[in-house]
Amino acid sequence: MAGRSHKGKLPAERYKEDDQRRQEEEEEEEEEAERQKRRQEEEEKQRRQQEEDEKQRRQQEEDEEKRRQEEEDEEQRRKDDDGE
Repeated sequence: MAGRSHKGKLPAERYKEDDQRRQEEEEEEEEEAERQKRRQEEEEKQRRQQEEDEKQRRQQEEDEEKRRQEEEDEEQRRKDDDGE
């Protein structure tokens, strides 16, 4: 049984299996890295959307406050005009 390992396989077969196993592990690592990258991109996208939503909400509040203040100012001017 010269040239055979204790597992009964030729060294070339063992190398081939080792290469396949290594290749599968590398592919799994690449897939995991890709999943993590997509997850990070999605989180970043959501964060930017939340920031944009908050910015729009603040702008809307500011616009509403300005409009309300202008209405109060206009009402006060009318009262002042009527009072004179």
